[in-house]
Amino acid sequence: MQTDQMSSPETIDDQVCNPSEEEAVQGRQSLTEIEVKIIEVFVHITKLLAIPKSVGEIYGLLYCSAEPITVADITAKLGISKATASYALKFLANINAIQVSKEFGIRHDLYTAETSLRKLTFGFLSERVEPFVQERDEDLKQLVDLSEKLPNGSADEKSEKRFLKERIRMLSGWQRNARGILPLVRNFFKMTR
Repeated sequence: MQTDQMSSPETIDDQVCNPSEEEAVQGRQSLTEIEVKIIEVFVHITKLLAIPKSVGEIYGLLYCSAEPITVADITAKLGISKATASYALKFLANINAIQVSKEFGIRHDLYTAETSLRKLTFGFLSERVEPFVQERDEDLKQLVDLSEKLPNGSADEKSEKRFLKERIRMLSGWQRNARGILPLVRNFFKMTR
């Protein structure tokens, strides 16, 4: 290996997961203009939700595909690595945004987009939002404990402690409301499937 090819683990990971610009352009050349525009819509949505771009790209491609497609099809059309595609497909499967199937005579999994907004919303709420809200319970307990340990000597310290305790109480209220509302929203989408 030449010394100019040696790089930090971060760069090596980038090389594994991200194709060169030339590879990406070659892959995108096989997409129609309308497919590119539809994919861009889903990339913008995933950006809004702080989800990796590749998830939006793959969902957009699946959404445009009349027939189920394989990982090889995805990587070829989008010009992305197999590792990136696998990560994004796993993410999409976890939130029930795709359907995975097998076809007789084809060794590889076939992927299609879930197009029911209710199912997509239900999957996202159940797999991403609810666990996030539940994990915040421990954070709030830690904040309460930390607030009890704040200095309580001077008037300024007492005032700051009262202020922070009130803010933590407010956060706890928001958390309780989120825990109460999320099951109702999830059940609404579950009932209307």
